Amino acid sequence: MGRQPGLSLISDLWQDVRFACRMLHRAPSVSVPAILVLALGIGTATALYAIVYAMWLRPLPYPNADRLVSVTTYFAGYKLDALASPDYGTWQGTRSLGALAAYSVGNAAMIAPHETVEVGRAQISGNLLDVLRIHPALGRGIQPADDGPNAPRVAMLSDALWREQFGADGNVIGRATRIDGAAYTIVGVLPRGFRMPDERRVDLLTPLALAESWLRHGSGAMKILHGVARLEPGITLAQARAELSTRLAASRAQDPQIYREDVSLRLLPLHEYLVRDVRTVAVVLIGVLTAILLIASANVASLLVARAAGRAREMAVRVALGASALQIARPLLMEGLALGLAGIAGGLAVARALIALVPRLRPAMLARVEGVTINSDVLAAAFGVGLLCSLGFSLAPALPLRRLRLRRTLVVGQLALSLLLVVSATLLLENLAVLNSVAPGFHTEQLVTASITVKGTRFAESTVELRRELRDRMQRTPGLSSVAFADALPPTGAARITTFSSADRPLPEPFQRLDNVIVRRVDARFFEAMGIPLLQGRGFTAADEAGEGFVAIVNRTLADRYFVRESALGKHVDGAGIPWKAVVGVVADTRNDGLRNPTRLKSICH
Repeated sequence: MGRQPGLSLISDLWQDVRFACRMLHRAPSVSVPAILVLALGIGTATALYAIVYAMWLRPLPYPNADRLVSVTTYFAGYKLDALASPDYGTWQGTRSLGALAAYSVGNAAMIAPHETVEVGRAQISGNLLDVLRIHPALGRGIQPADDGPNAPRVAMLSDALWREQFGADGNVIGRATRIDGAAYTIVGVLPRGFRMPDERRVDLLTPLALAESWLRHGSGAMKILHGVARLEPGITLAQARAELSTRLAASRAQDPQIYREDVSLRLLPLHEYLVRDVRTVAVVLIGVLTAILLIASANVASLLVARAAGRAREMAVRVALGASALQIARPLLMEGLALGLAGIAGGLAVARALIALVPRLRPAMLARVEGVTINSDVLAAAFGVGLLCSLGFSLAPALPLRRLRLRRTLVVGQLALSLLLVVSATLLLENLAVLNSVAPGFHTEQLVTASITVKGTRFAESTVELRRELRDRMQRTPGLSSVAFADALPPTGAARITTFSSADRPLPEPFQRLDNVIVRRVDARFFEAMGIPLLQGRGFTAADEAGEGFVAIVNRTLADRYFVRESALGKHVDGAGIPWKAVVGVVADTRNDGLRNPTRLKSICH
């Protein structure tokens, strides 16, 4: 009685697998280099794909996330993309959107059971969790009734903060804590892995609790928020955009000085809004990983073609014995599959090692970098691509081409792809070199920075005592030559952006954005510590720092712009609503709008 066809096929395949393993074992000069090449190629490509998945392809962790939209307004004069609090207050109740939710993210000081910790805090509207359809893991969420200036202060903990600081205590609900010096009651714990709509991870949530003056136009008060909403069933993005455009027109009519013609509505799917700045980088990375996989496959194919030349006699004997094309190709496929599986296993180890380096490097261009991991989707892609590559280089020796011609074709392909990668890497290094050659205007060598949160402490109103004590202690530390304090640092930090004004000229209109000035508060030793040259006048003194008089130092760009053919020293500036400050010095420019953009006008006060 003959064997069943299915059992016969399984038996033949098993024999082919055993034969392939024996052949690879007998030829370590081919199998070992092939596995190493595949491991490096697949590992590098898998790590790159994990990055691309995290920054571009990863779905949002909310139910029906495709209906979520980001609602912002772009203020071109400020280069600001945000939802103004009056718009949040007046854009509710549209036909196309459900409730419009808002939030802002910052840092806060929280008194935990055993220590005071700095935490990431999101202040959210009472409807945000409902819009996102997020349910608490413990207790209740922040509700609309909590989102009022006179409502009792409540807070929700993240899962990580709950476990790290409260020991995963199930009785934490109702416990009192202090955040930035104010008393709050813990009402809930967020589910594990919760992130804000902009993908930032926070440690706790508290209500926005905005007063009515922040929520209406014409009051002169405005807070910068982020907005998110959910499209109503049957409503398209274009319909929602058209309706909100009429709301923006109404805002422009009420506050024409703020909402000028360069202010525009930005209503985008939430996922598209998050990845808008990384799409180009992601596409480039996909091209790079594709080239790496093709080069690795071509290298292995070249090895197998060279080995097949030495097996010509074996193949001729098989043909003479009546072996079909399938019977000849099947062992080659099994050898390739064995190499591919070994390469995938080694590649995953390489990928894990590379991914472990990503959080340490934290490249600025890779947004959402904390989510880089080898999850099931990345693993499936690695296996699929690895097996596809195995199929490709396995069949190369069986192609009806002269082996010399085939090897030449593979070599030419490798050279072309390698040249493409070299050119891409050269352009990247050139851009990095250009950025590296940009003089920031201050010394970066041996410069160490740290941030301190004083909100909710006795130093919140005045930090003079704290700065004096910290400076005295730090200056006794060996290796420190100078200690200084500032509320923001170049090249990107800005404590305040305001319109520039001079006492001998008419005050600008409120919210005029033509001549915005970056304002920082620094102490008397800031310029020395940062290595910023003083060009004219004097620096700040201890008397200035103690508050004896109002003085300011401006950068050269501001001095050249506003005091042409005259000295800026002695001029009174920045008096819009506050006492005028006398300019006592002019310092060299520092980059204050990133390294790519030219220096903006800057005023520095003590």
